[in-house]
Amino acid sequence: MATRIVWLMLAGLVIMVASAGAVTPFGPPRAIVGAGHFTLGADYLTQTTQMTSFGLYKEGYVDGSVWYCKYNELQIEDLTIQAAFGNLGYGLGDSWDIFARVGMCSASGQAKVPTFDTDSTPATDFFNAGTTFDLDHGYDLAWGVGSRMTFAETGDLAFGTVFQVNWFSPKAAEVSFKDPQDPTVTISGDADLAYWEVQLGVGATLNLGSVWLYGGPFLHFAKGTFKLDGSWEEEGFGNPEPIVLDHDIREDSNLGGFGGLQWNAADNVGFYVEGLYLGDSWAVGGGGVIRIR
Repeated sequence: MATRIVWLMLAGLVIMVASAGAVTPFGPPRAIVGAGHFTLGADYLTQTTQMTSFGLYKEGYVDGSVWYCKYNELQIEDLTIQAAFGNLGYGLGDSWDIFARVGMCSASGQAKVPTFDTDSTPATDFFNAGTTFDLDHGYDLAWGVGSRMTFAETGDLAFGTVFQVNWFSPKAAEVSFKDPQDPTVTISGDADLAYWEVQLGVGATLNLGSVWLYGGPFLHFAKGTFKLDGSWEEEGFGNPEPIVLDHDIREDSNLGGFGGLQWNAADNVGFYVEGLYLGDSWAVGGGGVIRIR
């Protein structure tokens, strides 16, 4: 029966349907540190996600003394995020852990103004429907905090939760592309992407000795910003003129699924691998932890 419960939770990975969002691995949904103990560990994740941003686009003329603007939308497609963390955990009790992580993250993908642009008669010349450009964000800061709790155990089966908040802020991407409606115009600048996510996972962990199987559903919420500060320049005509794009990334609560395996190599050493699914986003992560006191 215990094995059946865990496999039913893992099966949820292939039937969950939700809006897109980035996701960070959980690890087993239960306390793992022990009262008064500390752990040191490392985590790595790779994920592919889709995002949508909304906000203001401004376009300057006559050396920036005249501005035109509109509200528009960007689809950030096939955004591949990679991140590596070091983490520190502490057991507040046998059934309650807290942890913090800090590391680096990068991101790469493509941004596109959709064909259903919200303004059919734009007040600007550029960033109209069909505009597409590449993003290549180098490594920069990522961090997070969280908590694990065990709320019930029966035999080899434990039920618990993982709550975590994570912040991703990769390096600004240098952008340069031709306007699709006028190839004599070059648009360039620095694109900044930053977002935070809140995740709450609930699940079961099956103890098979040195191996634990775990899985369950999770709720996910994300919010962030996408900004582009740059310029547009037409061949043979004067100096570059400024452009500013200031967008918000907002997502409602979404439902996904996670599942994984942890190998306890010794009483104080463990390693895990995990997969997560959220709509048309997915992530794979892994890591290890050692109890140091």
